Amino acid sequence: MKCQSCGKNEAEQRLYINILGQTADVKLCASCIRRLKVYVAGMVEALRLNEFSDESELYIIKHNNNNFPDEIGEQVRVRRRLNELRQQMRDAVAAEDYEAAASLRDEIETEYEKGLQK
Repeated sequence: MKCQSCGKNEAEQRLYINILGQTADVKLCASCIRRLKVYVAGMVEALRLNEFSDESELYIIKHNNNNFPDEIGEQVRVRRRLNELRQQMRDAVAAEDYEAAASLRDEIETEYEKGLQK
């Protein structure tokens, strides 16, 4: 049986996922398992470093036979950029630099809108 992620290699392992009672059985090759481990390790590190703000959500991306860690990579980059900008805006407010805070607010809105379009 072919890998359900890349569709190229033979699936060597099965990944069982249970989300709110819905179970999925995903068959993956060794290469995709390695990439998934790197992705999950990055998410765990981001959570450990509290890179997700209260507004942030963790998305479960529906697998569509592409290289799913790459699909998610752009979303992670957008979220990290938004979190950086939010922190800069909080710092500007704390320093009472309201002009800079307003500029950062506008930049956050622009980045957020661009991220939604991808």
